[in-house]
Amino acid sequence: CRVKSTEDSAGVVCRRRRPDGTDGGCRRGVCWHCMKPVPGDTIGKVRTTRAEFKALGSKAWWMHEACLTGDDERDYFVMMLPAPM
Repeated sequence: CRVKSTEDSAGVVCRRRRPDGTDGGCRRGVCWHCMKPVPGDTIGKVRTTRAEFKALGSKAWWMHEACLTGDDERDYFVMMLPAPM
């Protein structure tokens, strides 16, 4: 993406600290505009919005689909589930 931004949080970075203390992700960022699905993109099916990410606060994380290993994908979708009422 070549969009210039002056915002501190113009998007998300592919990274996660797993419960066992290991780190995952490639550390490359994706801006919120590029997070929207378009044909031929390389992000994959794992996506988030600014509102979803912000709502999760300090426990929020995101990774490119290609960077996910082991339980990352399951853990991501469990994290994104709405809180029970």
